Amino acid sequence: PLFMGEQLCDVTAETFGFRWVKWTADKGFFLNGNHHYFHGANVHQDQAGWGDAVTEAAQRRDIKMMKEAGFDFIRGSHYPHSPAFSQACDEEGMLFWAEAPFWGIGGYRGDGYWDCSAYPVTPSDTAAFEQSALRQLEEMIRIHRNHPSIVVWSMSNEPFFSEASTLSGVQRLLRRMVERTHQLDPTRLAAIGGAQRPLGENRIDRIGDMAGYNGDGATQPDFQQPGIPSIVAEYGSVTADRPGDYAPGWGDLAANEAWRGVPWRSGQAIWCGFDHGSIAGSALGKMGIVDYFRIPKRAWYWYRCAYRGIEPPVWPTQGNPAALRLEVIGNKEVWADGTDDVQLLVTVVDSIGRDLSNNVPVDLCVTNGPGEFPTGKTICFRDNSDIRIQDGKAAISLRAYYAGKCIVEARSPGLKSAIVSIDFVGAPAFRPGQSVEVVNRPYTSFIRETAASLQRFGRNNPTFATSHLDGHDAGMATDECDSSFWQAAVTDDAPRLTIDTEKMLEVKRLRFLFPPVKAKRNFTIEISNDRQHWQSLAKVELQGEQTIYEWKADDELSEPRGRFVSIRWDEPETAMVGEVEIYGIVCR
Repeated sequence: PLFMGEQLCDVTAETFGFRWVKWTADKGFFLNGNHHYFHGANVHQDQAGWGDAVTEAAQRRDIKMMKEAGFDFIRGSHYPHSPAFSQACDEEGMLFWAEAPFWGIGGYRGDGYWDCSAYPVTPSDTAAFEQSALRQLEEMIRIHRNHPSIVVWSMSNEPFFSEASTLSGVQRLLRRMVERTHQLDPTRLAAIGGAQRPLGENRIDRIGDMAGYNGDGATQPDFQQPGIPSIVAEYGSVTADRPGDYAPGWGDLAANEAWRGVPWRSGQAIWCGFDHGSIAGSALGKMGIVDYFRIPKRAWYWYRCAYRGIEPPVWPTQGNPAALRLEVIGNKEVWADGTDDVQLLVTVVDSIGRDLSNNVPVDLCVTNGPGEFPTGKTICFRDNSDIRIQDGKAAISLRAYYAGKCIVEARSPGLKSAIVSIDFVGAPAFRPGQSVEVVNRPYTSFIRETAASLQRFGRNNPTFATSHLDGHDAGMATDECDSSFWQAAVTDDAPRLTIDTEKMLEVKRLRFLFPPVKAKRNFTIEISNDRQHWQSLAKVELQGEQTIYEWKADDELSEPRGRFVSIRWDEPETAMVGEVEIYGIVCR
């Protein structure tokens, strides 16, 4: 309560709960005294059309979707989520990793765009940057610390994506953040999220009380039994449009069946729960097991079956469309105050109501009463559009700022329409001709005005190998260290090194540095979108004393596109790489 003298001016109440957690370096995680290996998902909060301006109801639906698939842990990637999100995790029984926004995304340049250094490269900016990072960390802890679902505070995600000269600044800031966390909340651990680089003596994972390793960090030798509590904070990263494959997408967790868990590890979280917006190319934003419009991909059904024993539905097939089915997902009465909304799901069906995978054009229209889509009173779904219908389904959320009955109609040329009504409450009544009418807001796809620039990839990107000799791990081929290199085991009959740029690229140039050997090297350079289907770029034979090889795209031919670059050797004796540099343009 807040008083002015004896007059009560304001009051707020906060619900809290009790639970006991214990993180260990050798036996994993314990919840209320019981050992618990958790299976989780990374969750961005933005949704199609509305961006980050999502309602509390929409955030709760996200949490419930992850729970329905059998997940019991969410990593709030990669910034503080709203208090409503934390409250919904409390009430839905979801463990929550809350994260501060010290976040690298894969670039090293100066300020100005997404590929900039996570830590500032201009010395005069560092004091204000660190102050801002510490302030946001403090605000996150003070706002959310009474939520029992939160089991750890994370300082970062992949802050090593910083210009090399700033590494000492990255380490200093992380130490300051850990110290501040201990001051503000001594009851929870301070984690370093995305701590899988650098390798060796400069590693950052042990700066905090525990670590979360992304991607190849699950299998890098440096991070096996690291001596502190740890989790796999991201695995998978499978890019797919809906419907996608009925598969888990384990990624590097498939090695040695690590997806089953190991005794010293506390849990694992898939990258990621939902597709999200991305300025760094659409491929990066399509790694969810649920799409941007909140329709599950087939991977979501795989997890629901594996974790909860619920068989998947019959997949829709092509047929003769006859009608549309329109469903409302949400409360019977919907608050018209900006905190509540409903999701509308439209499905193409045949004459007897069976789901079809035909992608016909669909318009959703508010024909009467309050209610609006991100684009106004009408939204249009088209195949191969940003506002898309895929596999015969489309969805979007609807909200209102007036009370009253909203009528929505789903239309498609030649098909029977579908109509639903939604009751909005808790606001002034909508009065036609008197209330402010919703205006249409046509969607405009983002196109960067300046020309796309050539960027370098490889350094600190996830790197995978079929084998390695002790002291010559896969990550040493992308660590930008002159004295280290990857080398395959002599027993490896088909040695291969693969770099995941994590972006879809038009590849322009590749540069490989090798340690000298006596024998000839024979290898093939390949590129792929999915690590399953490979396109050969070059078959190479080098003399042993040649330590540099460069490949360039043919200007007269279209540049190859792909996310993964791989080198495949004919024999293990010469399978070794000192550094891989990948130059390309990020595809939209």
